[in-house]
Amino acid sequence: HGIVPGPETEARIRGCRDSEQLDTWIGKATANEWQGL
Repeated sequence: HGIVPGPETEARIRGCRDSEQLDTWIGKATANEWQGL
């Protein structure tokens, strides 16, 4: 997978303290190729 998050997504992931929410974001991002976050 050559999926690269955009700056905003990257910032949200870095700033996330809720690992469960983070997993949800990553799952959605992977499924949607980082679109629509």
